[in-house]
Formats: sequence, C-alpha cells, structure tokens
Amino acid sequence: MELEIPVVDLDQSFEESAKVVKHACERHGFFAIKGIPTEITSRALDYVKRFFALSEEEKHSLVLDVGHGYIPYGLQTLDPKHQTRGDMKEVFAIGPEKPVDSESSIFGSNKWPTDEQLPGFRKFFEEYRTLMHDTSVKLSEMIGYSLGMPADYFSYNVFEGSASCLRPIHYFPEKSDPEHGVLGAGAHSDWGMITLLFTGGQPGLQIFIDGQWWDVKEPRGTLVCNIGNMLERWSNSKYKSTRHRVVNKNGLDRYSIPYFLNPKPSKIIATLPTCGTPKFEEITCEDYIDRMYDATGPDSLPT
Repeated sequence: MELEIPVVDLDQSFEESAKVVKHACERHGFFAIKGIPTEITSRALDYVKRFFALSEEEKHSLVLDVGHGYIPYGLQTLDPKHQTRGDMKEVFAIGPEKPVDSESSIFGSNKWPTDEQLPGFRKFFEEYRTLMHDTSVKLSEMIGYSLGMPADYFSYNVFEGSASCLRPIHYFPEKSDPEHGVLGAGAHSDWGMITLLFTGGQPGLQIFIDGQWWDVKEPRGTLVCNIGNMLERWSNSKYKSTRHRVVNKNGLDRYSIPYFLNPKPSKIIATLPTCGTPKFEEITCEDYIDRMYDATGPDSLPT
C-alpha cells in the first residue's frame, strides 16, 4: 500500500501552512515540505555518499559516542523486541556541541573528516544544519499556533542550547526481511520533537497506520517531516508520533539525511495548557533521550 502525504509550501501563508500541518499531525504526523533549494539538498546527498565511501579505517577514526561521530554498521537496534540483528545501516552523527556552562551528557564534541579527505564537508554541513534547524523551528511555530498556543511558544521557550542533531545515514545494499526481523531500520517512533528527512526520493520509508504498513510516497523536490514522541507528549496525544521503519526491497544502497529537532536538555516535556488533562508523566528532554539510547543501543538485542 502506498500513502501520499500532504505538502506544506514554505512560501505560502503561515495560517494556510498551519492548517495543513494540523490535519497531518492529527492523522499520522507525517507531511512533506517544499521550499528548500534542490541545489543544496543535492549537494548534501553527494557529500553523504562520498563520506560513506571513505575507507573503514578513515571512518572508524571518527568514532566518538552514540551522539557524535561515526556509528558503525549494526550498532543500533531500533526495535529490539522484533529484530534478530541490528539495523542494516551506518551513521555519521553531527551532534549538539557542549556549551561552556553545561554539564549535560547529551552534549559533546564533533569529529570531522579532514579537508584532505572531503574538502568543504565540515563547512557545508555546519551551514546545512543551521538551515535545517531554522526550518524546523519555523515548523514548530506552525505547530504551536495550531495547538492554540502563541506561535513563538516553542521557538522562544525551548530551543536555545538545544539537543538537536543531524545524522546522515547509509543503508547497506541488502534486502530486508521483515518477517525474520531483518530491517534497514527497525520499527520505531522518533524520540524528539520534529524530524526533517531528505532522501532524494529513494524508496524504503514505511509508516504503520490502521494496522498495516504503508510505503510513503515522497513528492519530488521535498523533504519529509514527521513529529516525534516529545511533541505527542506536549500535545497530550492530539498529535501522533507514528511508528515507521526502513525496508530495503531492491537491495540497493540507500542514503538519507535526517535532522532531529530536540529541546534544550533541561526542558521539561509537559502537556500544554490547551491540550486537556495530562496523560503523560513530566520528564526532561535529557532524561527521555537517555532512556531511549539505553533501550536501542548495542546491548538491546535479546540474548
């Protein structure tokens, strides 16, 4: 089954965009956005392919931690209850960098390939990360407005010193076998607030709606956006953080570039005053992310 998702045009009016976002978030939390120049996303995809084509020695020299640097093949298992092996992917995590006055374990230092290995890589992705952050914050304003809050509620209160991250991914050229727990990325819902994903239109993303898996039809020239668990908690389940996975049906290499918009680590995720009696316990962003890393890391597969 194939699912067409609604499209938000970043150049149309704020109010019209917020209506599209509201409808999508109430249904399944997935929509597409257009308005990001294709020359930027095409260059990003080219850089990602060149990064993952580096030698194993070069990539492993960039291993740091679960939130920063190179993450080798199979190290993460997003659905340990149903997977029989780790996700068939490798990741380069460009994580949140440590402010001078913060003791949060979420922050760290990024390690980059040299300009001799990939000229201009660091500069480009620092600028790309800023573009994705600014775009995500703009979407958060539409979401806040659509939930009856001031449009700047999230942008004003939540994102200074945020724990957001960019995580380019290479899915290996192996066919998935969902019936036997073998997947490009196991079924999961995203942990944070908003995810912005560029794939260049490569198939593989599926979302779980009405008891079945649907292939997401990504409109040409767009990025896919979905909301995460923290926003579902903020909205008291008015907005849906839907489970999704990556299934490689053709056995080809697949690349994607997700940006995960997260609050600052100390921000308490609590039901908004416009969203009724709370269904969820209050929790800080840092505690929630730590909980999810523990649940999906290298020790998460059943023995």
